[in-house]
Amino acid sequence: MPAEEKPIPPSEWQAIVENVPLVSVDLVVEHNGGILLGKRENEPAAVFRR
Repeated sequence: MPAEEKPIPPSEWQAIVENVPLVSVDLVVEHNGGILLGKRENEPAAVFRR
């Protein structure tokens, strides 16, 4: 049976962010002498830093 899809309550989400390491990947893509840049759509979780 599939899990019910519903948003995580804000207090539970904050507890998750505080207790689980955030993973990020940084990379540089170079092609034909140029560099590909990407724009982040979501702000990093800076508000959750201690």
